[in-house]
Amino acid sequence: MKKRVSCIILSLIMLCSFAVGCSNSQGDSQETTGSSQTTESQSGSESSEKTVVLNEEEPIEMVYWVLGGSGGNREIQYQATADAYMEKHPNVNITIELEVGNQTERAQKLYTMLVSGSGPDVFHCNGIHVHDYATSDLIYPIEEFAEVKAEMQNFREASLEDASQNGILYALPIRANSVEFFWNKDHFREVGLDPESPPTTWEEFKEYAIKLTKKDENGNTIRYGAYPGFHSDLQQCAHFWYSLFFNLGGELVTDGKATFNSEAGVRSIQYWDELINELGVSPTDLIDGGFESGLVSMDVSGEWNILIYSDVPDLDFGFSRMPRWEESSEDMPVAGLGGQYLAIPSFVPEEKLPWAIDFILFSCGPEEQMRYVEAEIGTTGRTDVLDDPFFETETGQMYATAIDNLEYAKMEYAPEFIELSNLLGNALQEVILNGRDAQEALDEAATKYQEIYDQSQEE
Repeated sequence: MKKRVSCIILSLIMLCSFAVGCSNSQGDSQETTGSSQTTESQSGSESSEKTVVLNEEEPIEMVYWVLGGSGGNREIQYQATADAYMEKHPNVNITIELEVGNQTERAQKLYTMLVSGSGPDVFHCNGIHVHDYATSDLIYPIEEFAEVKAEMQNFREASLEDASQNGILYALPIRANSVEFFWNKDHFREVGLDPESPPTTWEEFKEYAIKLTKKDENGNTIRYGAYPGFHSDLQQCAHFWYSLFFNLGGELVTDGKATFNSEAGVRSIQYWDELINELGVSPTDLIDGGFESGLVSMDVSGEWNILIYSDVPDLDFGFSRMPRWEESSEDMPVAGLGGQYLAIPSFVPEEKLPWAIDFILFSCGPEEQMRYVEAEIGTTGRTDVLDDPFFETETGQMYATAIDNLEYAKMEYAPEFIELSNLLGNALQEVILNGRDAQEALDEAATKYQEIYDQSQEE
């Protein structure tokens, strides 16, 4: 265990920011007066199921660890959820601990707390961390509770898969997201493209990017046709690249062997290389404010930018699912899956466990999730809220697209995933920035990953 913990802590130190980036009054939650405890009801002779019993007379203090620094509105809404829960349950006091800093610092601090057996009673974590926490027995398998199982049917399967290990659910999504793209409708009109018809294939995406790119009289690029996701941040770079790779049927690891250096991997890198280096229609890194300021015509990012772009005066933009490769079938994933999840440490005191479960169900329930969507702090993995009138509004239709896109998103995970993503990101950088051969760069990354993976299996 010590070697495993050391390995994961080292991985988290290497982690770069991912936002992927960077929640209802739970009417179905069973509440009765009595001792706060979990009870087991028999379902057959060999299986048991826990249920939640809450003691409203017992004072409960809970610490809720929230990933901060991503926008004041999110923090306001998370506090509003805690306030609503405390109003419903006057015996409960929830203290929010807002953790700021970059993703690496926050993840390292959280993992250190979990390993030491101290920390919050409920916390936010990125989906890519759930698997490592579960493997190390640091978080509680919430699927053991009947109330959680009943709620699972209301979420996109993909958003639950990202929080499951060996088929067992360990967390619920408080925010779910994948990758989509935006386009500037005025730029489309300017070059004769239909502003209501975005590219649906990667070949069309390339053709549109060529038309949309503008140069001055000296040949200097003054507007890029597209930003496809290439990034100096290794994790972020890999995250956006998965949209190309997964849609070609690519698999990161198969039966314990690295397979990201396949034809799908090579072709996906070569596509970026063509856009950036051969055609010059894409920048070599993210341009801060590039889409808002008109320096980029098509922007690969996600629903987290809907609010930002909506606040820009006179920016007429569209929002759509990612393009596909022409030969790809309709059921193939078009993006990697991301988001933030609510989990419970495995060491949470027994008297707090039912309350922690109930608070997660409350936060991830339809009423609170719609609070978050309408406040435009992120989308939801729930499917039972799509008949809400909000989704008939212009902004709501964009969020509905993002929710629907979860059906076409694929979980970004493999054993030793953080090391894998860093190796992939570095290979992408080598090809795009240094002109290295794509197959050669991926083969080297695969060899290094295989060594890391094999060593982890020996430990």
